[in-house]
Amino acid sequence: MSAAADVLPGRIRVLVVGAGPTGLTTALELVRRGVEVLLVDRRAQPLPWDRATVIHSRTLEIFDALGLVEEFLQRGHRMDGVNIFAYGQRCVTLRFDSIDSRYPFDLNLSEHITEQILARRLLDCGGAVHRGWTLTALSGPGSDGTEPDFGGPLTARLEASDGRVHSLEADWVVGCDGLRSSVRDLIGMAVEGHAYDTLWGVVDGRLEHWPHDPRFGAVQIEPPSLNPLPLGPDRWRVYFRADAELEGQPAAVLPRIAAALTALAPGAALVDHDEPMLFRTYRQVSCSFRRGRVLLAGDAAHACSPIEGHGMNAGIQDAFNLAWKLALVLDGAADEDLIHTYEPERRPVVEAFGASGDAAEQLRAVPDQRPAVERVKRLLMAGMVSPQDRYQAALAESELDFRYGPSPIVRSHWQGSSGAGTGGDRSGGESQPSWLGPHPGDRLPDAGPLQGQPGVSRLYDLLRQPDFVLLWLATDATRVELAPEWLAALESLARVWFISTAGWEPLPPRCWLLDAEGLVHARLGVVDPTLLVVRPDSRVGFRCQAPDPLQALDYFRGWRHLPVVPKVH
Repeated sequence: MSAAADVLPGRIRVLVVGAGPTGLTTALELVRRGVEVLLVDRRAQPLPWDRATVIHSRTLEIFDALGLVEEFLQRGHRMDGVNIFAYGQRCVTLRFDSIDSRYPFDLNLSEHITEQILARRLLDCGGAVHRGWTLTALSGPGSDGTEPDFGGPLTARLEASDGRVHSLEADWVVGCDGLRSSVRDLIGMAVEGHAYDTLWGVVDGRLEHWPHDPRFGAVQIEPPSLNPLPLGPDRWRVYFRADAELEGQPAAVLPRIAAALTALAPGAALVDHDEPMLFRTYRQVSCSFRRGRVLLAGDAAHACSPIEGHGMNAGIQDAFNLAWKLALVLDGAADEDLIHTYEPERRPVVEAFGASGDAAEQLRAVPDQRPAVERVKRLLMAGMVSPQDRYQAALAESELDFRYGPSPIVRSHWQGSSGAGTGGDRSGGESQPSWLGPHPGDRLPDAGPLQGQPGVSRLYDLLRQPDFVLLWLATDATRVELAPEWLAALESLARVWFISTAGWEPLPPRCWLLDAEGLVHARLGVVDPTLLVVRPDSRVGFRCQAPDPLQALDYFRGWRHLPVVPKVH
């Protein structure tokens, strides 16, 4: 939608600034929950070029939850791993097939297509992208011109590309407007970090006479470094390093790309290519992801080296963490304090990405000297010599293994001993043994088969609605007897499912699923009856053994308003 055709509201619940993957996911997740959202972007049209390519396993699981993964899989290109080369010889192969996910691979897809898919889904859900609008001023009710107060409601000033000016009031503002965020600047939020010395470049084209496996990306160690990634059967995206003196001269890098290709794959050539694009990269993080009712997500909050492909994925995962919390606050179902959990859960993840990017950049800064290159080669080979080493490297690539640590919405309970706020501790409490399966704060893994309900064959089929899910995992010897008022109380807070390895009585059959092969119980580490509360971002929020509805209600009571409080008999 263009600015010329827009009629913007005078008041909105949430203003989202920036319609890249982070802003689109934020808006989509809010609209799916019935929140009125205005999504604006300063560009009149989406960018015709992009930098991000790789969609990691965790983000594919998020797209599964959004009901979009099949379209992504159809339009993207599966990449099963990466081959690392030195002087044309393969020295290390990193495969992704050991990853415990329905998507044990990277999916390569141009970012502008990712945006198209998300924008179309947003439109289907009743939202829209309003283009050609720039946020130029932002203030709160207590602002006095010297010490801005962004406690809300907020007043935003938008300027259109055709010169129009529009002011509106918003309860919350989410800045998803990139590395040079205007939202971040308007709230005076400082950033810390550094720029990388060497330029990065990218060019799309065909690789003629490419001798290596097209299911795998390639990484060249020796300068000039080159990373060809497959975009499809006959299309590649080639990332490369360029000297600073070439900035503003993208065509001048073509001879260097040709020389690097000759070293990587003698006889190969880049043909039918577009114009190379050069760009600078940064590691930076905002001093805070929030000021009052203004929130930052994606590159507006943090940035890392593109070398491992974490940037776009991290922004989408920010949105998936934040939007459901903001929706509960706006609905009156939780206090504003819930938003305080956003940064503590996401900051450790993005700081890990930044540190990992720094280490990778240091390795790629190897001088053009054979002894130095051979040393890096030996270092990489030594770091992935065992199956466990290669598994850990693949797991880091997938972004699946990050746990959300101590938080009011990450808890556990073992028998009579409370483990509140111990999600970062494997034991979940001093008196508890180590959990098997997912711990509080972990993502829920997928598992199946399940029987008993149409359209439900695996755990992830239960996660496609924007709600909490409560899994009561019974066993063969368990007869679940739950008073109707307790069941009603739990169902007012979550979608409740009883999963048994045997039958389903005496509770309503609409709640029951059969794990006849026991594979779901095994994957979740359930030996004895266990209760799991799964948050809307598919993280385990609460784990309780043995199942206790009172403890489940206490978990919710700790941070949100309970619509039903049953009498205790």
